[in-house]
Amino acid sequence: MPSAGASTKLSSLLHALVIAADWHECCAELARFQPEIFPATRLDIYVPGADQALARVFSTHAPWPEERAIEGGERALRAWYSRLSYFWMLKPLMAAGQVCGWMVLARRHVQLDMGVQMLAEQLAPMLALRLRDEQSQQILAMNRQHTARLEQRLRTND
Repeated sequence: MPSAGASTKLSSLLHALVIAADWHECCAELARFQPEIFPATRLDIYVPGADQALARVFSTHAPWPEERAIEGGERALRAWYSRLSYFWMLKPLMAAGQVCGWMVLARRHVQLDMGVQMLAEQLAPMLALRLRDEQSQQILAMNRQHTARLEQRLRTND
């Protein structure tokens, strides 16, 4: 079971994620709360790219020099963490019935306890919603740019 302090911190983090203006601010809040909620634990978030490779969009640790986009999806992600001697938990981030990313909690040479897993289960839905919102905002911005270009072309053809 998670400690009362960790549960209280998780509630504070969830509130901070709800009111965050964008994904960048969400990441800042995750980084701020992570040491207290998931001590001695690596937290990474990956999203699928246009080429189906997985790109890391958040991490509590600096990227490794050998890290690049992970080709091969979820299976490759599992293999990668195992190869690096981590005990890890991979949690799909589901929103609107689709996987919009993956959250990985990992510890080197130390098992993840049940409390960490329970806290991760509570955090995952909010992260999924924020990721989905960010992805929707990016699509909306691209559509606005496309519409502006079309309107410009129409004005120049008149």
